[in-house]
Amino acid sequence: PSARTNLAPQDLAHVHTGAGLAGSRLNVLSECPERAILDSEGFKAVVAGDEVTRRHVHGRPFTFRPRAAHLIAANRLPPVGDGSHGFWRRVVVVGFGRRFDGSPDLGLATRIVADELGGVLAWALTGAARALVAGRYTLPASSSVAVDEWRVGSDAVAQWLDARTDPVTETWRGTAASAAYADFRRWAADNGHRLVSQHTFGARLKPLISCAKSHGVMTYALILR
Repeated sequence: PSARTNLAPQDLAHVHTGAGLAGSRLNVLSECPERAILDSEGFKAVVAGDEVTRRHVHGRPFTFRPRAAHLIAANRLPPVGDGSHGFWRRVVVVGFGRRFDGSPDLGLATRIVADELGGVLAWALTGAARALVAGRYTLPASSSVAVDEWRVGSDAVAQWLDARTDPVTETWRGTAASAAYADFRRWAADNGHRLVSQHTFGARLKPLISCAKSHGVMTYALILR
């Protein structure tokens, strides 16, 4: 128990709650809150094991390197206010699509621990050795699909692009950046999405669609519906 924590990903970067990670080797949460992960920089620092400064309530600040692995269960993945590769390359989504109806076997975990713990440990060590040799986890294709869906679902700009625009091949037939952002603001307000600045809007849009600047006017290769 002294090496295990139960912190939500939204709380990992908090100066007080994040202090609990000192000494933790496994952070397990049975249900992830649905509120957004806003401090993505702090989240990335914790997952990467960078030095962070935290303090317990009424305690003095201290610096440490988080070492815990994070295993978070969720029925719905929380929104993320970060479209960078630096965030999304740090998360792995494994879907469990099977449904088990009927009466649950409440004694299953106890029997596995009593009768099969050696086999489970051997299975885990084999997977750990494979990951160390490869330098990465072995992921099913469904994981990449799930991460992409989570990323698009978290990015209001990407959702606006899909809902409100059609692509064109030439930027001269496209839409001025100011007009695109004005339409995004209206769409976001109507659909309950968190607004982003025009600078952030442009930064998130540029990797998704072609753009060009002419006579001081930025134009995107899209037309509004």
